[in-house]
Amino acid sequence: MKATLKWREEIGIDAMRRCTDATDSDSETVRAMRDVLSVDMASGKVFVKGYDKEGRALYTVTPSKKNSDDEAAIVKSHIYALERCIACTERNTDGKEERITCIFDFSHFSRKHSYPLKIIGKVFGVLKAHYPERIHKMYFLDAPVVFRGVWTCIKPFVDPVTGSKIRFVQGKVSAAWFMVSANPFSILTRRSYTY
Repeated sequence: MKATLKWREEIGIDAMRRCTDATDSDSETVRAMRDVLSVDMASGKVFVKGYDKEGRALYTVTPSKKNSDDEAAIVKSHIYALERCIACTERNTDGKEERITCIFDFSHFSRKHSYPLKIIGKVFGVLKAHYPERIHKMYFLDAPVVFRGVWTCIKPFVDPVTGSKIRFVQGKVSAAWFMVSANPFSILTRRSYTY
């Protein structure tokens, strides 16, 4: 717990939370965080929108909209979106739920959109160390074949609880099933909040 509190201070979680409300009295730290996030998130590669059937907010990543290789900015934009997603879930469920649903949409993805493994490892390392058990399900939509192959190889070594959270959704028929059964965009079934 102490390590996470220290990490939250070092990464600037407070500045992230305050950077969306611009005021003249903002500190230099808040203004700098706003600048980093506004540039890195401008493409829409990571965003929070909608809820699943149980009211968990949807954390959506669209790798084809990658606009930077700046490790610090990428990690901060994912943390910012994660913090917003958790807050939306908690507010939407009146504090009864803390987990989120992650969607990785690989439509229009190509090799040029790939992040260096170092950055991917850093983002997943942050999730593991500082946001344990915050993921309800993780959906990979139209993921390249190599992703499914790697997953098939490493799944036997992954904790069964973690492994049960990961789903691959491929093709139009599967996407239609996903939209009906997972109902990822049931915005109107719950209260909607803007953050």
